[in-house]
Amino acid sequence: MRTHYLVTGLLIAALASEALAAKDIESLLKASEMMYTKDKDGSFNVMVSIEGDASLVVVSETGFGTEANMKLVYLWSLIKEVPKGYHHPPALLKKIAELNDQFVVGKVSVNAETGHVFYNSSFWRRTADAEVMVNELVLAHVLRQQAKKDLLPFFQE
Repeated sequence: MRTHYLVTGLLIAALASEALAAKDIESLLKASEMMYTKDKDGSFNVMVSIEGDASLVVVSETGFGTEANMKLVYLWSLIKEVPKGYHHPPALLKKIAELNDQFVVGKVSVNAETGHVFYNSSFWRRTADAEVMVNELVLAHVLRQQAKKDLLPFFQE
């Protein structure tokens, strides 16, 4: 009898885990009631606006391997596009490091090929729901705006 309960419990846990992992990004966005468009590459563009200040946040899937429970929702937003061949001053790179040290979630990064500066973050898809999606999108917007405010003076020098 004990074995029956153990097997039943494991089966229920496995099915619940599979159901959680089965949520895709688009269903999370629909449930969150955020307006979005889907790109040809499968990523989603979400305009996040708070008090008239807007950020375009790109949402896509990444992860470790092919298993659904190892997938992450990856968000990024452009902070500053730079001209080709632009060399970031050391003071800017130091400020980016300071911001990354302060941020509890996400980070500011510099694209190695283009030099463009981005905010990016990720979270586990398997544990996400509509509320998590909204919170992460709002955080991406707020932290992008903070980083932009702190970093733009370095580009105007």
